[in-house]
Amino acid sequence: MVTSASDMKEFEQEIEYKRTLLGYLFDQKKVTFILISSFDVTNFVVGRRLVRAPNTLNIQTASCEEIKSQIIDRTPMNRTIRPSRNEKFILARDIPLCRPFDYERYHENEKARVFTWISSGNRDGDCPVPGDDTGRLVKKILYGAMYPSAIRSVCKNHEFIIRGERIEYKDIMNRYSKAVFATDLPDFDPIIYLRNRKKQEYLKMVQNGDGNFKFERFTPAKVGFFLWLESLQPVLGARIMTGLIDAFSPNGSHHCNDPAQGKHRAIMRR
Repeated sequence: MVTSASDMKEFEQEIEYKRTLLGYLFDQKKVTFILISSFDVTNFVVGRRLVRAPNTLNIQTASCEEIKSQIIDRTPMNRTIRPSRNEKFILARDIPLCRPFDYERYHENEKARVFTWISSGNRDGDCPVPGDDTGRLVKKILYGAMYPSAIRSVCKNHEFIIRGERIEYKDIMNRYSKAVFATDLPDFDPIIYLRNRKKQEYLKMVQNGDGNFKFERFTPAKVGFFLWLESLQPVLGARIMTGLIDAFSPNGSHHCNDPAQGKHRAIMRR
């Protein structure tokens, strides 16, 4: 387990999502989580929250170095030992689901709800909440790829920062072949994915407290999410993009280069 603050927070969110997903699929009101770690997770704030959570078990083993020191491999490298068949073992795919799982449909339903909320012009309250149990299974909404006009409109008022370098609209168009706008749920944090022209990868750009987009990590071609990003076509023009930014970005679509501006996302905090 990586123990940086951001990774621990994502780990906590992933556990909560898996509880929700498994509870929905198998109609379980309570889902037990077993955390096996080689270090004391209670040294971290997130770790303490995890072990205090109901229906959570924590098993702490010896350190990885100590475990590896006890492993003596006397097996030839080219020999594969199959585990003995046990009547208690079953394949995960053989476990029947209690409810259907159509993630694409759930995602499209939530995306339509957001567009309806934005087009209504009534955005004085909180962001839309999931309409039912299936809505809570959607972790992220991908609104589509952006037309050049949409990219230009965002660049006009928001900076893009990649490893300390500020890049402008022309740099984005030269270096990247596609830009996809998304929001993480449930907080609707804005994200822009940039498709590298020279490599099969996307750069995940997240917003800082000033409303500018900064590089967070790569999305490599080996993960399924990459294929989803690849399938998205341009659908977001400047007008629609302005509506999305106004709804979810700190300080809306207004200029965000001044650190004194837009420190808080009022729409999220009410």
